[in-house]
Amino acid sequence: MKEQRIFLFDVDGVIVNPLAYRLGITKTLTELAERIGLQDIKAMLPNEQEIAAMEAHGVHDVWDMTNIIFCDILTTIALRISPVEALSNLPHDCTTEQLHALKLLNPSIAKPDYLSLAQSMTPTGADTHPPDIALNLFCTKLTRVCQHELWVDLLKRFLTGTRSVYSSYGTRLFQDIILGSDDFERTYKLGSEDKGLGLLRTEDKTLINQQTVDELLELNQQPSCSVGVYTARPSLPPKRAEVSALGYSPEAEIALESAGMQSFPLIGMGMMEWLGKQHSERTEDLTKPNSTQALAALINTITNGDDVVALQDAYAIDKQAKDPEKTPLRSIKDKQTIVYVFEDTISGIVPLLKTAQMLRSAGYKIQIEPLGIATNPNKKTALQKHCLHVFADVNQAFEFATHSNGLQTESSMRDE
Repeated sequence: MKEQRIFLFDVDGVIVNPLAYRLGITKTLTELAERIGLQDIKAMLPNEQEIAAMEAHGVHDVWDMTNIIFCDILTTIALRISPVEALSNLPHDCTTEQLHALKLLNPSIAKPDYLSLAQSMTPTGADTHPPDIALNLFCTKLTRVCQHELWVDLLKRFLTGTRSVYSSYGTRLFQDIILGSDDFERTYKLGSEDKGLGLLRTEDKTLINQQTVDELLELNQQPSCSVGVYTARPSLPPKRAEVSALGYSPEAEIALESAGMQSFPLIGMGMMEWLGKQHSERTEDLTKPNSTQALAALINTITNGDDVVALQDAYAIDKQAKDPEKTPLRSIKDKQTIVYVFEDTISGIVPLLKTAQMLRSAGYKIQIEPLGIATNPNKKTALQKHCLHVFADVNQAFEFATHSNGLQTESSMRDE
């Protein structure tokens, strides 16, 4: 029986060390804390262990995490001082003025318990989108506060539409900080409040080495191997779609270019946003940890970048029960297919496992080999529930995947 090997790579924590995003969380929360007048802001911020705990419990998206943590701070303030009059006397659509009103009250709180918050974020029911889980959690706490609907309205301006700078106040500020003024204004046609170069261009570090990239480029030329990238990082819309790039931030493309991987097929969040607009769906209901993006990444990699077809067929399979055999997936129907997925969180692994199970029920011979990438104990523990092996870096993981299956390239033989 013919064999097919598919290599799918996450970006953040795998291809690049997202130092810009980590620093972006800190800088955005610092700016927001200053706007509401908190003292000793540094002590109020989440540490690396608390951020890793959030990721380990499914909050992998930095926009979600930043908005959720700030809303935890707001909820803690509401439970402590409940300044109802300060909120009720302001227009409901003026977030900046409401934050300034809180500053005038000189709020003083202890650091929230972010580890407990992380544990509370694990999906237990119908809600799987972290901001939705968080909003329900905070709303439950705020029922003890008089006129709590005013606080809920404020939280919604951060937690609703966290994938869009046009919807979430916190996301807009975050994007301004990491992109810098020129890229932010060019991408969104909005005025920048953060002048200068963005963190993405000054802080991110490449994790994948040149040897690994060279071998991947060679493998991608073999008919039995395909390489792709699958990320919740913002990206441009599909290359093959005739659509304006306004509002689509090329953050995935920036990372891949820095790593020399720009030639590999990509399914990023911007592409899922485009797909959502085609079907009046929320981006977050299609993106990791949902299986629509996993299917799109699989098809896009098999077709070497036929992104519009991949996105539309993935949606049709996942949401409209289309027969996978009537899509490009038919090319692997009679092959023994192994998908190696390189991830630092479970958010990209679980939907691929679900996708493989669905395909096996349709007669496909496909298996997922999740290769975890982590050094943090919390992330390693979470990954070990789904991965047979967790590696310190992507290069070790790739070497294991190729050598354990006898895959060789000219680059690897020269290295030996």
